[in-house]
Amino acid sequence: ATSRGDSYIFLWDLLKDEYSETLRGGHTKAVTAVVYQNANTIVSADEEGKVLVWVLPNTTAPDHVLGRHNSAVRAMAISPDRKMLLTGGDDERITLWDLTTGTARWSQRHPGGVLAVAISNGRFVATAGRDNVVRLWQKETGTPEGTFAGAISALVFSRDGLELAAGARDGRLIVWEVGSEKLKYVLKEHT
Repeated sequence: ATSRGDSYIFLWDLLKDEYSETLRGGHTKAVTAVVYQNANTIVSADEEGKVLVWVLPNTTAPDHVLGRHNSAVRAMAISPDRKMLLTGGDDERITLWDLTTGTARWSQRHPGGVLAVAISNGRFVATAGRDNVVRLWQKETGTPEGTFAGAISALVFSRDGLELAAGARDGRLIVWEVGSEKLKYVLKEHT
């Protein structure tokens, strides 16, 4: 699923290299993030801060509004068990949503606005923002756990949740050890 900077979401047939369906009718502003919860459920967010849940095969309207931010959502990540969604946006908020109940579990402030989020299969979630700080949070409670310095635009946890990889805005790939917050690797000139 992709968006092209407008209010539509395109579902692609990868074997034919063309889009097969268009989701429309839920967003009135540009779609900024899209994730699959499972094969039949897509979550999308937009410039207004709306977070929508789509259940296929319905492509004309979302199933429901999960929630909203006060301004544009810039990043979303789905948990490995597909039960939680982490969102972050220009309103300097991150929210962990329970997709089974449709409610927010917690919300916290990340100063400067959020550019990237990630959820581990362990105890943590991570956020990166315009403040050039990567923050670790307890997944269950939203309690702050630690920080790393860096101008980061992408985040992902390793499968075991013990390492956090970050794509830096200067082209480097940085890997931190989560438990100790030690820098493990820096790959320079990543293009």
